[in-house]
Amino acid sequence: MTPLKRFWLPSLVEILEQVGPNPCLSTLDLTAGFHQLEMDEASSDLTTFVCPFGRYKYVRMPFGLKNVPAVFQEVLSQVLVPVSDISNNYIDDVIIYSPNWKAFVGFGEGYNLFGSCRLYS
Repeated sequence: MTPLKRFWLPSLVEILEQVGPNPCLSTLDLTAGFHQLEMDEASSDLTTFVCPFGRYKYVRMPFGLKNVPAVFQEVLSQVLVPVSDISNNYIDDVIIYSPNWKAFVGFGEGYNLFGSCRLYS
């Protein structure tokens, strides 16, 4: 039996309270979010399945496993820590907000969001 991994998922109300009256908003939807994370070998072996074409196993996190949403939320939250004052995420959806356009355009200056994401792949 797989132990349940718990990690906080923000509610819509919490996200809206954090965004507040900031007029500049942008959202990112990470493509195939869960598939961006590699699984360790032991976990990968547990996803083995057989079909007429052979035996296969997932090497990246598939949708439908018990702890995948919590793991993904935790990893993305860690990636966004340096910019957590102007961003929030709900699983694979990221919202970036700012009180003015100048600060919004300079979002994450000196912070390579995509480079940080590669550290986890």
